[in-house]
Amino acid sequence: MNWFEETVRALSAALKLLLHDRDGLSDLNNTTTGFWHSFSAIILIAPLYLFMSSINWAPDSTTVASNSAAFHLITLALQWALWPLVMVFVTRKFGLGKFFSRYVIVYNWSNVLIITMLAIPALLFKIGLLPLEGAGLFTGLLQLGTFYLEWYLARLSLETTGFIAGAIVLGNFVLSVGLLRIIG
Repeated sequence: MNWFEETVRALSAALKLLLHDRDGLSDLNNTTTGFWHSFSAIILIAPLYLFMSSINWAPDSTTVASNSAAFHLITLALQWALWPLVMVFVTRKFGLGKFFSRYVIVYNWSNVLIITMLAIPALLFKIGLLPLEGAGLFTGLLQLGTFYLEWYLARLSLETTGFIAGAIVLGNFVLSVGLLRIIG
């Protein structure tokens, strides 16, 4: 199977999972090769991430987006690499090591769909269909929804409790915000 075919299959599986169809787990390439291939999802995420980070959310101001595309790509790459490293230790600590690979595969591919959803309000704001307040509200609601989806996917792929899945989602959020504060 080539990269394009595997990507289409993985995104289809991720969509199933986001729609609470557990069959998506078996549709993913849950091999060691599939684990490493899942990191290529960053290729699909990077343009959306750059688009969202380039938007000047204060259109009446004279300031422009504060950081370069290279800065944002480095930030994305660090987040993309650090979270699985953190999860190596988290899954071992909670006796979930045998599910680590599956979690990362689900996490990586589902993030393509999650980031795509989060880009919608930014796009609507950028083209003038949503005012700043509307885009902010829409983004906030979608972010709440993505926290739930990340919780559900962690619980499902790691076969763990809701509490541990919640702690994982919170940890990922803290890592992302902390990393942006440290390097931004």
